[in-house]
Amino acid sequence: MNRSAKVKVVSNISNAMSGVSYIYVCERFAMTVAELERMSLDAACSNVFVKSIKNSIAKIALKSFGLDDWLSKSSVFIYGGGDPILAASIINKYSAMYKGRFIVNGVVLDGVSYQADAVNRLAKFVSVDGLKASALSLVKSPLAKMARVLKLVAEKKGE
Repeated sequence: MNRSAKVKVVSNISNAMSGVSYIYVCERFAMTVAELERMSLDAACSNVFVKSIKNSIAKIALKSFGLDDWLSKSSVFIYGGGDPILAASIINKYSAMYKGRFIVNGVVLDGVSYQADAVNRLAKFVSVDGLKASALSLVKSPLAKMARVLKLVAEKKGE
């Protein structure tokens, strides 16, 4: 890759990650392209993005995040602007699936750096969407019962 192409790649990466609320830095060992694509597609369903970037380019493009200590020969960046818990659960899923071949080094969450153990703790939380679904089911169940009772009362009065 020539210098002008590298400058363009650095610019694209910097632009893509400029407005994100989190960036997870992971390492991959002996993962196939198909495995990385599978993870990327799974993540994309949750508006989470996965990018494998050459470290020399990543150091330049992401220098404002201070990720140098976490970079390895084969770094994978998982980033987005939504719910960081969704990303953490995706990372935990694939860390378990690819034991020892996909490892989390850390996360920058709203400008603050956390070590890998924070990712495991985040993944244990319920996502915002999960909380919304739980709250909706709590409200829906009593309302459905009340509607059935009202229907029975109306049917009895109609007799």
